[in-house]
Amino acid sequence: VQQTLTVNKAVLTITAGNTTRVYHEANPAFVINYSGFVNGDGQASLTKAATAKTTADINSTVGSYDIVPFDAVSANYSFNYVNGKLTITPATRTLTFNTLPVKVYGDADFDAGATASTGEPIIYSGYNPAIVTIVNGKIHITGAGTTAITATVAASGNYSNTPSQSQTLLVNKADQHIILGIIPALLKGTQYDLSQLITASSGLPLTFTSSDQLIATISGPTLDALHIGKTTITIVQPGNAN
Repeated sequence: VQQTLTVNKAVLTITAGNTTRVYHEANPAFVINYSGFVNGDGQASLTKAATAKTTADINSTVGSYDIVPFDAVSANYSFNYVNGKLTITPATRTLTFNTLPVKVYGDADFDAGATASTGEPIIYSGYNPAIVTIVNGKIHITGAGTTAITATVAASGNYSNTPSQSQTLLVNKADQHIILGIIPALLKGTQYDLSQLITASSGLPLTFTSSDQLIATISGPTLDALHIGKTTITIVQPGNAN
């Protein structure tokens, strides 16, 4: 009497191993474990060994992601797949902020030069707005004096730290220049507006004096020629905080 013997496939459990990596690093090679081989079989007995995948890539945020085993092939085994876990942990970051050069009031906006190891935008704070402000990420000088400037980066759950560093900025007062052109000979009893001969770099209010009040007097930039003779006209600007 003939009978039919059915030999079913053995069940092989394929488990993806758990692993960890740091944020913004490449995924490690995934480990795959097998349980249920019979008759002395091993991984080499499979037509095709299993592989594993995850949805996490180098830019994935801190957290836990499934490692999914799949794609094994065998004539003698069916497969029970068990997911593993990829845990992404926070990374650390560093910040470099070198000594700032001495500046002069009126200098152009400049880059303070702080950099983060992650390439993130730098945030500047802790400064005296009477001396500097931040314009389009650059230091804009608003006055003479000394101020601390702190560089940092935005807080992020993907990093275990938020580094910051401070430097001191010295802004010296600027020199100002006043140029008075040659005053023409005047007729007694006439007036002359000196403002057309003056170039003042600071734009601050000017004080005018005449060395001989009998020859000429001056009110603001207006010169009054009183008598025949010569007098020396002096322009003074004592400066200010800047």
